[in-house]
Amino acid sequence: MEEDLQQKKVQIAEVDYLKVVAKQRQLFDERKTSIDDLKKYKVFNSRTYMISMNYVSEINRRIEANNKTLREKEKVLNKEKSFLISISMDRMMLEKLKEKQMEDYRKQEDMKEQKLMDEMGIRNYNNSLTGY
Repeated sequence: MEEDLQQKKVQIAEVDYLKVVAKQRQLFDERKTSIDDLKKYKVFNSRTYMISMNYVSEINRRIEANNKTLREKEKVLNKEKSFLISISMDRMMLEKLKEKQMEDYRKQEDMKEQKLMDEMGIRNYNNSLTGY
């Protein structure tokens, strides 16, 4: 149950991370398009150039801000994944412990049964010798 909840948290963190990655790609594409558009102009004045460069600078600022968000989301995702791995390992250890306990229990029961069978065999043998 705890593992299922943690898996959902990991999925949510992955979705958040992928959204930020998609936004980052969009910003890079937007910057490339803007620079490519500027190169298309055969003749342009300083005003057009300054406006374009200001726009590219703003995109660069947004890319940097998005990089910070991306790093934060990556940290959250890695933390959630690590916790999920820890929970999964704990569950597997508990399952192995239960299996070992069950195996020990079965061995004890087999030993008790064997002891009872030995006692019955000895009694039957002794009874056959005494004639009962």
